[in-house]
Amino acid sequence: ERYRDFEAKFVDSDSGSGEEEWSEDVPQDEAAESRRTCCLAVLTILAGLALVVITILGLMSKSIKTIDDLIVFNSRWPQFNDAQAVASAMPAVTTRGILGSLLVDSHLVVLIGVVGVAGALTRMKICVCSYVVAASVLAFFTIVCAADTIERRELATGIIHEQVMDLCNGTRFIRLGNGLKCAWAQKYSEDEVTACGAVCQFRVKVLSDMDGCKLMPDLCNRFKYQRMSAEDCAGNLSAVQQGYGAQNVGYEKCRGACDEDILCESFAVEATLDRCMLLHARAVHEHEGAWTALQGANITSFLKSDATVDPSLAGVAVNPLGCYASTVPYVLEECEYDGMLLAIGTGILGLVLLLSTACTCLLMYNVNMSRKGRPSAAQLAMMLFCPCCADGLDQKFHGATSLRSSQDE
Repeated sequence: ERYRDFEAKFVDSDSGSGEEEWSEDVPQDEAAESRRTCCLAVLTILAGLALVVITILGLMSKSIKTIDDLIVFNSRWPQFNDAQAVASAMPAVTTRGILGSLLVDSHLVVLIGVVGVAGALTRMKICVCSYVVAASVLAFFTIVCAADTIERRELATGIIHEQVMDLCNGTRFIRLGNGLKCAWAQKYSEDEVTACGAVCQFRVKVLSDMDGCKLMPDLCNRFKYQRMSAEDCAGNLSAVQQGYGAQNVGYEKCRGACDEDILCESFAVEATLDRCMLLHARAVHEHEGAWTALQGANITSFLKSDATVDPSLAGVAVNPLGCYASTVPYVLEECEYDGMLLAIGTGILGLVLLLSTACTCLLMYNVNMSRKGRPSAAQLAMMLFCPCCADGLDQKFHGATSLRSSQDE
């Protein structure tokens, strides 16, 4: 009988409309929870503003835009079956497209954070609940976008690399530029321009719709160079039939001259004599400096000097001659680096948003349960994961059960 009376009282205490608003005379602990909720909502606003900055920086990245244009170019190739036709009919998913979605998402995060602050200050449950639900959805969307950016980077790197190297091939670059009637292609002579076949004409047509005269130089205007070993350098110089040399041209100017010449595959610099030699290059009369065409043994003699001795190296000879071979365009490395920074930053902010909303849920639970004398979220976690440390808390959450146990005894 005592148990039934207690249980009836226990049920009556739980029954209620659940629509009551927070009043001004709430207990002190509820006011503290309200302040903490407000702080978490402010954290959400700050995370949203940081996400706005990251997405704008990503949209301003020249390398990301260039690679995205290349992805669109690849999506416009002829389709040879129904599956490819259906795939080509769908818009190409690009990094800038994902960043555009994140920009909208970040503005919504800031807006919903303001709603959370208002709800915490006015102690309106509906505003806080709306903030928690919407912020959770936006946090998951942010994390998914970050994961998609990383996945695209891993899957598309090889394909994009091959496509960039194909377009930056010297002969093909000149042929496409001539077909597009680009201003920068007028400097090439007729002997340097090869015939444009059916595939070339299709490429010209697609590139003409995408401002190809700007896209191609953006892809191929700057390369990375790797220094050759002494043996490879000597073999490369002896194998070259013709090169273009200039005096008083250091490493940076020599590298810049090779970047400007799409046919330049490597260059050599003699540091002591301050001489530069462009190898596998076209006529470089447009470059700064007095460039001279050299053939065969004259190339080696032009760069020949005795090894110098650096006193700090205890008599070890240092060869001042260095040969450098072009590897890949810089735009590939810049795009990979920018994409990884964007993915990491976006993922961290998404986790911050998710953690903020989770903590807000716990605070709301504490406020609602404290009115009924039930354990807080921390006490509930203690009951679940460390029961030996939660002595007496079960009576607070299941008083009826404890009473029944004592009656049985």
